[in-house]
Amino acid sequence: MIELTVVKIGGSLLEWIGLRTVLTRYLSEHTSRRRLLIAGGGLAADAVRGLDRAHGLSPATAHDLALRAMEMNAHAVAEWAGNLALVDDPTHWLALPVECRDAVLNPRTWLEFDERTHGEPLPRSWEVTSDSIAARVASRFDADLELWKSATPNGVVTRAVVAQIGLVDPYFETAARDVGRVFIVNPRDHDARAIELN
Repeated sequence: MIELTVVKIGGSLLEWIGLRTVLTRYLSEHTSRRRLLIAGGGLAADAVRGLDRAHGLSPATAHDLALRAMEMNAHAVAEWAGNLALVDDPTHWLALPVECRDAVLNPRTWLEFDERTHGEPLPRSWEVTSDSIAARVASRFDADLELWKSATPNGVVTRAVVAQIGLVDPYFETAARDVGRVFIVNPRDHDARAIELN
């Protein structure tokens, strides 16, 4: 049985010229699992933060615009990662033949569906970013979660610690409580070692 890994690509990596090469190699080498990619907000989400600072957007509006930033980046990643499918509902994608191994999630439309179905909306604040959204997806599909970041944690690594030091968003520990295995990967490192979070 093919298992699923949710791979959240941090927004800080989207402007890195080496990402395409690393991601393409990763997708071609790790073929024992299906991968669902989630793109962070990156510079587009930073623009929303700037608007919020300047004009005091409502939390709901800022949240929606940040999701739209992620959606825009999802379209870009789907194209340059090998014309992967952009999916709104992973359930339908997972039912496809295994040859359709990897895909990119449209987080905005999926979250709308998930919140209507389960009635458990994520908080609409800057305490929830693509990290917690990826954790919510991984928990729904009983998937492992890889968080691709531009930094590597040192010392004792737990979900609480990485939230305390700001490597993930403040809500992440709560969002990831039902995720079995969570890893931090810094693809800028030569060995790109996956560090499991306790």
